[in-house]
Amino acid sequence: MGLVDDRLVNDVATLTLLFTESQPELAGHHQQVVSNPTFDRSSDLGGADADLIVDGTLLELKTVKTPALNKITVWQLLGYLLADTTDRQRIRAVGWYFSRHGYLWRLPVEELLSRLHGGSLDLARAREQFADVLLASRLPHDR
Repeated sequence: MGLVDDRLVNDVATLTLLFTESQPELAGHHQQVVSNPTFDRSSDLGGADADLIVDGTLLELKTVKTPALNKITVWQLLGYLLADTTDRQRIRAVGWYFSRHGYLWRLPVEELLSRLHGGSLDLARAREQFADVLLASRLPHDR
């Protein structure tokens, strides 16, 4: 343990306590928890894996000073959602947990898609189109 800086240990302990106090429903027992999940099209995205799926909610964990979403963070989660082309992970909601603030922003997949698309969007069809784009962008030796 002498190899680990006490400040790091204290930081992790503080983040853990904040998580359990601010997100008791997330910190409790769950039917399904998948750490570092991969998706049908993960290899087409360079081996992409997400942070966590808890009972159908795809979560991106952010340990940042300022709790804010940016385009890259949102597109990243959307990419994971679309890469699950066979719905193997059964994602029904997405969320971002800002660990330094104990703040979780979660919304149903339909709402995310509606906000980004400006109206309703067929997830299965969007996944098919995403897979088509990924396959078309492969180099001949990758096919």
